[in-house]
Amino acid sequence: MQNEMKCYLACPLIEVMDPVCSSAVRRGTAVLQTPLPHRYCRTQKALKKNYKGLTKPKLCRFLTSSRKIAAGSVIFVDKPLVIAPLPFGNLVCLTCNDLIKKESMHRCAMCNWPMCSMECSDSHISKPECSYLSRDKSCCPEDLEPTGKYNTIATLRCLLLNYTNQEEFNLILSMVSHVESRIKDNKKGFIDTVNFISDSIVKDEFDRKTVYTVYSVLASNAIGIRSNQGACLRALYPIHRLLNHSCIPNVHLTDMDGGLLEVRAACDIGANEELCATYTPSVTPLWERQHIFKDSYHFTCTCARCNDPTEKGTYFSSHKCHKCIDVFMVPNQTEETLLWTCSKCNNQESYEDIKPVMDQILNESESWKTCTAHEVHLLMEKLHPRFHSQHFVAMKVTQDVIRTLQDNASELEIRLRAHIMKNLANLYSVLEPGLTRRRGMTLMETGSVILEVALKDFHSNNGPGYSQILRQALHSIDYLDEALSIHKLEPANSRGHGMKHITALKLMLAHKFKDKIRGIMLENIRQKVQSSVSLQVEDEALSTKIVIGPKDNEEKCTKETNTDIREE
Repeated sequence: MQNEMKCYLACPLIEVMDPVCSSAVRRGTAVLQTPLPHRYCRTQKALKKNYKGLTKPKLCRFLTSSRKIAAGSVIFVDKPLVIAPLPFGNLVCLTCNDLIKKESMHRCAMCNWPMCSMECSDSHISKPECSYLSRDKSCCPEDLEPTGKYNTIATLRCLLLNYTNQEEFNLILSMVSHVESRIKDNKKGFIDTVNFISDSIVKDEFDRKTVYTVYSVLASNAIGIRSNQGACLRALYPIHRLLNHSCIPNVHLTDMDGGLLEVRAACDIGANEELCATYTPSVTPLWERQHIFKDSYHFTCTCARCNDPTEKGTYFSSHKCHKCIDVFMVPNQTEETLLWTCSKCNNQESYEDIKPVMDQILNESESWKTCTAHEVHLLMEKLHPRFHSQHFVAMKVTQDVIRTLQDNASELEIRLRAHIMKNLANLYSVLEPGLTRRRGMTLMETGSVILEVALKDFHSNNGPGYSQILRQALHSIDYLDEALSIHKLEPANSRGHGMKHITALKLMLAHKFKDKIRGIMLENIRQKVQSSVSLQVEDEALSTKIVIGPKDNEEKCTKETNTDIREE
């Protein structure tokens, strides 16, 4: 009890939601207040030995490992300062962060914002943000359609920390914001939102510069997470925001109940190695990545992947020159645009030149509701003259193919899915190596479809031999076994925790099928051996007859000769 009290005093409070709404824990959305469990604080003290903060000239503060960290190890668990709905998206309850359904929608009696239940509506009235939002009810969503009116919520919740937790509010103000650059860019959406918050929501309580800074801090440091109910949210973390970026990260992020963020080593990390997350999905092409980095984070990425024209041999963002056959063009990022140059004929193409070609192919595949193997092969023929098989466009097409073929049980389509999933698994192993959820899911799907092919071959009259089917089963087990090793790392209170049970079940089925095939093969061998022994015995008996026969004839001839002599 004494330890629990010390923990209560040492840790900032988080709020626990009304159990009627959800069992998840959310900061700033609760009816009751409770401290974090003591074991969480004890674990955090132990995990602090994994990392340290450093500062270099012309660089902001960042994190490095303070010792060797094995792949899959938890580096730290971060607690959010603020959680809020995404600026644009579906309706989300401001009390419990649950998705709002048409049949259960209620509105707060004071601010008129939509809530998921009457309990949440009644609870929201007691929150400070409700009185601020009620100052201008024109900002609240009017219907169930996706809306961009949530862009004020996260900024307002950060500002209100000034009254509830001054230390956290000062920490937010000290974070990297690039506010001067954002003001200089003079983007209409940014300026209009800040002006609306300043003039209609907080009014004279905060000066405009502070609102600009907080809004910019969120744009530079907040990340997207999901609630267990599937609502898209964003959260701001005190430790995570110190992670630098790499397009091939060495850490993996997992959001859990309560908005807690687990940061785990995706691969083996050496001592004093920089800890890097990725600010964009790993399957984002070069032109999109660099645009996001420049527009949202105000830097140009020079990581190993971005500096490699082939992107680790995948040619993920490089296409072929239309003048030279099978020569891939080299990307070159300039201040204004991205240019590709042919190393053979020096031909140059911009993104605007290649975009129509990509759009034509992507629009065709995205329009599919169902597709056949023949249609896929025709589209792949269009890809080949300009794109590598692991190019971004090829990956998007294959993802669309998997989406349309997932319910198709014909043998040809299943084999096509298996081929595509193997290619995707190989691609993700290069672009997102290590123990990540995306790789785990891809490996599981790949192993499952390979097992499906093996089962089809087993029941087919014209299928391959048992040795080939056994190889397929063993191949499936390899994929599923690696997927299970990744899914086992999912925290118990994360969205991906249940995947380990699904993967384990599929792995068990694959092992049973493998044992069945081996049993059949061993029985066939036993029968062949037994048949061979029987034939050998018969052959020996026949040989004995052949050998004994002449001796009998010789004796018979001798007797006949003796008889003839006696008769004479």
